[in-house]
Amino acid sequence: MKRYPRAHCYSPFTRRIGVLLVALVCAAALFGCSGDDKTIIQQLPTPTTGNLNVNVNPASATVVVTGPAAFTQTFTGNQLLTA
Repeated sequence: MKRYPRAHCYSPFTRRIGVLLVALVCAAALFGCSGDDKTIIQQLPTPTTGNLNVNVNPASATVVVTGPAAFTQTFTGNQLLTA
């Protein structure tokens, strides 16, 4: 009959320390997920102003430019818009 070496047995104190460490890690993981629903608000970039040069072909074409806050500007032909 072939004998195999006995598996390493930990002392009762070492096993208790191991169980305690596992319990602490699980508790930390659970308390880390406390269920606080924090709403993340993404701040939109600040609008900037600039110029828009519109060249149309034919020059008699009507162009309608719309934007936020009900901005609308209608013009005919080539024009430079500034804001």
